[in-house]
Amino acid sequence: MELSTFLHKSIKLTSAAWDNIKISLYTIFTFLNIDVKIVEILFYLIIIDMICGIIKSIVVKKLIFNFKDLYLGLLTKFVIILIPMLVSLTALGLGIEFIWVTELALRLLVLSESISILSNIISIKQRKEVANRDYLSLILNYFRNLFISLIDKIINNKKPL
Repeated sequence: MELSTFLHKSIKLTSAAWDNIKISLYTIFTFLNIDVKIVEILFYLIIIDMICGIIKSIVVKKLIFNFKDLYLGLLTKFVIILIPMLVSLTALGLGIEFIWVTELALRLLVLSESISILSNIISIKQRKEVANRDYLSLILNYFRNLFISLIDKIINNKKPL
């Protein structure tokens, strides 16, 4: 089933609305110099992770699958894609060349999703839950601390950007 069909059936999102969302996202990514290919890879990894998570919740006896958690997980995963956009917009607003940080954010998110997929696969194979470290929170804290250090430098030096 295509994602547009899934969205149409599950949350009544028409194909045209989905196309508009995709065009808007591609435009924003292009404007911010974000590599769209990496975003596509991240998107596919998020979908694979969600599928593996569903399978894991069915196979592992202690876990219970429910649609509320699925929707919350899906929304959370899509919010993940906002991280590189936030980094780029912040850099653009500050007039700083931050492309490497945006690329780093995307690559860390890809790595985090890959680790989550592998953890889910191990859980499925062993039929027990395997602990998965919360790398997403580490990544979020890294960028939060980076922004805080930037503003501290600006305030302490009292120099404009």
